[in-house]
Amino acid sequence: MGEDESDARQHAVIRTLAEGGQLQESAREYGASASCFSSVKKGLAKQVEEFWGPSAIAEAMQEPAWKDGIHAGRERQACRWERNAVMGG
Repeated sequence: MGEDESDARQHAVIRTLAEGGQLQESAREYGASASCFSSVKKGLAKQVEEFWGPSAIAEAMQEPAWKDGIHAGRERQACRWERNAVMGG
């Protein structure tokens, strides 16, 4: 596999993951096996961990703290609507 082909597969894996797609489908489009794309994904994860540290991927997957306030506000509003509906108000 040439470097250009390797780069293309890495880009395809990154794009697929970022878009929430399935690696198996993406691999098929590139004429590769799902296990090949899985290996590419593992290699990319290793590079990320080497560059940014072992917790980088876990931190990237966490929901931003600012969203907590949004969720809490929505939950409070839902509770108010429920109470108003139960109390007839």
